[in-house]
Amino acid sequence: MSDIAINIEFPNDIAVIAGDMLSQQVRDQRRLDVALESLMPLHEYIPVDGVVIDVGAYIGDHTLTYSHFVGSNGRVYAIEPNPIALKCLRYNMRYRRNVVIMPIALGSRATKADFIFDSGDVSACRLTNDDEGSAVDISTLDSQFQMLTRLDFLKIDAEGFEAMILSGARETLLRLRPTIFIEINPYMLAKFGFEPDDVYRRLENLNYVHAGTYGGDGNYTNVLMRPK
Repeated sequence: MSDIAINIEFPNDIAVIAGDMLSQQVRDQRRLDVALESLMPLHEYIPVDGVVIDVGAYIGDHTLTYSHFVGSNGRVYAIEPNPIALKCLRYNMRYRRNVVIMPIALGSRATKADFIFDSGDVSACRLTNDDEGSAVDISTLDSQFQMLTRLDFLKIDAEGFEAMILSGARETLLRLRPTIFIEINPYMLAKFGFEPDDVYRRLENLNYVHAGTYGGDGNYTNVLMRPK
């Protein structure tokens, strides 16, 4: 992505990315938590003092809402490997003491990858999956969060990497049983040889059940999965 000209802007003291669809929403609404209304039904699964992992935090549009939900004694781990988005995320979360930013990608095993920018929208950047990358460290959720004794809510929006992230999170999901809020995007999953059933099958094998569908634009949908 080094040859792509990206401007970071700061309207209303919020860091956004010029030309990015989500950033345009933030700019138009003059606030970062543009997903607040759609996330409010999920508040019951994110208690005060709770713990959230936000995989694919991007510029912090969901992260900020999760931070408010858990309160000052809770914790939100914001996972974001995209260096452009990461710059915005760090700026936007600079006063949120209950947010821990982790500049890594998650997958099924430890390896490295590069970014592919083929959509004209930074939020839709995806990772390669060929073990020949060098720009991004990929780890597993299990290895990064062995220390957790509590996890209430796991959000995953990773542009087709969702199935692999679940494969690398099996021990944590069996141990801590969080509610999972995950994007299902058939087009992006297909980039890595997966289809929606591959995501659902992994979750069903962990005794998770479908508990609702939220949002989406016809190309993707956000699915809530609950442990039995």
